[in-house]
Amino acid sequence: MIDLATEELLSLRQACQLLPRRRKGKRPSYACVWRWARKGCHGTRLETIKIGSMLFTSIQAVQRFCDTITAKDNGPCGDSAVLRTPSQRERQIRKADEDLRREGVLP
Repeated sequence: MIDLATEELLSLRQACQLLPRRRKGKRPSYACVWRWARKGCHGTRLETIKIGSMLFTSIQAVQRFCDTITAKDNGPCGDSAVLRTPSQRERQIRKADEDLRREGVLP
């Protein structure tokens, strides 16, 4: 949560300028940062605060967002996370259940 007393506020446009350049030397667009704030990225949303009709974030919130995305990508041991589709996950669950039934652990 953004703390007005201790964090430096930025408009979403200013946050775009804070971020490093990406592909082809371009910075993330305003629309990209807005999506991070509204819909999130990899299950993590960029923290914002609304003052009047304007939406703000902070340098510290951008740092927390980047840290969280990086931690999720690196996994608990620093290895790249294994990404599965929902159908792959369901197949693995069914297979594990079958194995447990065969071993007599599940009824």
